Amino acid sequence: MNWIDKLSGAGSALTVKAGETLYSEGSPGGTLYVVFEGRVGLYTTAGHAKIKVADVTQGGFFGAEGFFDESALLCTAKAETSALVLLLPRASALPLMQETPEALVQVVMSLTGVLRGIKGKPGQIKMAQAAPPPAPAQPAQSVPPPAPVVHKPEPAPAAPPPPAPKPVPTGPTGPLDLSALKGDAPSLSILPPGHPRYDVTAPESHNTYVTYKSHTCPCCHKPFHDAHILNSRLKTKEVKDDMRVIHDGFEVLWYSVRVCQNCNAAALSHVFNKFTSRDTKLMHLSGYVDKVPRFGGYNKPRAIQEVLEAYYLALLCVKHIDNDPMNCAQLWRRLMWLYDDLGDTAMQQVALENTIEYYEETYTKKRLTPSESFHLSVILGDLCARKGDRGAAYKHFYEAVHGDDKTNQVLLRHAQDMITELRRGN
Repeated sequence: MNWIDKLSGAGSALTVKAGETLYSEGSPGGTLYVVFEGRVGLYTTAGHAKIKVADVTQGGFFGAEGFFDESALLCTAKAETSALVLLLPRASALPLMQETPEALVQVVMSLTGVLRGIKGKPGQIKMAQAAPPPAPAQPAQSVPPPAPVVHKPEPAPAAPPPPAPKPVPTGPTGPLDLSALKGDAPSLSILPPGHPRYDVTAPESHNTYVTYKSHTCPCCHKPFHDAHILNSRLKTKEVKDDMRVIHDGFEVLWYSVRVCQNCNAAALSHVFNKFTSRDTKLMHLSGYVDKVPRFGGYNKPRAIQEVLEAYYLALLCVKHIDNDPMNCAQLWRRLMWLYDDLGDTAMQQVALENTIEYYEETYTKKRLTPSESFHLSVILGDLCARKGDRGAAYKHFYEAVHGDDKTNQVLLRHAQDMITELRRGN
């Protein structure tokens, strides 16, 4: 299953209980599923009855009928036992699969199995073993072998030149490819290749607003020491147009990411505290613990380079656990503000692009309450306006103003004012 290990870095794992439905017939495709543990049944509807199409066991794929063209899925997938399933989004998995012929063969076999099942020939879909080479045919003894035909040897075709190595990026030119951070070597830097270095440390004024206390990691259940913000001492200085809160003498962004010094788990503080045993299992299953470089820790006073490493480590942690676009968006948004403070326009633009991408994915793919949808529309409007995409900014502000939630009057007036400004061409 080496090729499945190769694909695992492009997806996220999901634990399901017996009887749970992973997706329903007619749902949009675009994601491929691999069974790591347990068994999943595929069902189709015939009249008013559910008919089993196939059982998918360890190593088997399903969802292939909608993977390549994102078409509607033909079956309902239901866990027959408790199962551990790998989810492979098309955008990240397809490039890897094109380099792995064995995986493509398995996907085609699983698609064939589904189609056969729909036609009334249900079976099992599992990882096929390589067939042994056929034995050479033995000529019959009573028939003399034919005389060999001598052919004039043709010149052997020239060997194709080796593929040119992929260029190593020397600096940020667009949204950062976090796959560069997922290598097997533990000595890899947490920061992406070509990331700038900044010699900036936290000012002494920060000491007034933080204390250091013991925390218990929800993943490894071991204690570690980390900074704790004394929120009662914070005084708001201003709130910027993009809803960033500036405090007098203290920058919260420097202390927003918590990292366990024992197991390397990392996340924004409010996310870190919600880690569960399931998240721990997924961290180990995905290879995060073994493949991702260890964080060197924070010094006193903190250096901005350490802070940035913690943010990128948290991004890797999200990728290996559940790839939640909201968590990614929140991390990239804070990175955008940090790069603003450092005066690095290029990296700020990279972070802005990633922030918009993940917030838009959250907006279109996650179930949001009216309040969450309103808040996210305003955020996306501000981000698109900052990028200079006036059309997208107007669209998001319009959706906020005409949405179902009107409880936050401050943000509502802000969205209305921005629509007026955009109409005037300001």
